[in-house]
Amino acid sequence: PRVREYAAYIIHAYKDRDWVWKHFSPMEEEDHTLRFCLEERDFEAGVLELEAIVNSIRRSRKIIFVVTQNLLKDPLCKRFKVHHAVQQAIEQNLDSIILIFLEEIPDYKLNHALCLRRGMFKSHCILNWPVQKERVNAFHHKLKVALGSRNSAH
Repeated sequence: PRVREYAAYIIHAYKDRDWVWKHFSPMEEEDHTLRFCLEERDFEAGVLELEAIVNSIRRSRKIIFVVTQNLLKDPLCKRFKVHHAVQQAIEQNLDSIILIFLEEIPDYKLNHALCLRRGMFKSHCILNWPVQKERVNAFHHKLKVALGSRNSAH
């Protein structure tokens, strides 16, 4: 089996990159066993972006979708990243996708834009970013549980 050097590859809209950086970097600093694949930092120079995406997804134990209206509209995410993430999950018969909702997105919009539905995933793999700051630690705990859960078929 291939070595999975990342806890998760993070799929996010380009417009959400600052949010992703601001929230995932501190988690790595806090817990050195966590290493996320962040495109801005971890993509190899000189490798085509599409190739880098596929390679990074393969080298990650889980795939996190940061779900926002921006993600639903981002053409690269819609056409390529989501497709490869789902392919990877299907090929390995894995329960390896985690959805993090930063805002309320109805299922029909999620399905229409990305061909994903909440019902495709186990409940511990669907997380909502908390509105209250004091809930952020609880969110981090839930995310670590989801990241640590074994990838298994339903």
